[in-house]
Amino acid sequence: MVKTHAHFLLDPQKPQVSPPTLLRLPQLLLPQQSLFGQTGGIHAAGLFAASGDLLPA
Repeated sequence: MVKTHAHFLLDPQKPQVSPPTLLRLPQLLLPQQSLFGQTGGIHAAGLFAASGDLLPA
């Protein structure tokens, strides 16, 4: 079963990420994961701005 209702509302004053930006994020994070190319098994997390810019750790 897929939930289609959330128990919270998004604040229109806060940034939201557009679908095209959201879909681009994995491609932006991949160059920062040098071990993933060698192992295929390293997982990473990234912090992005709503614009899709990768923020420094």
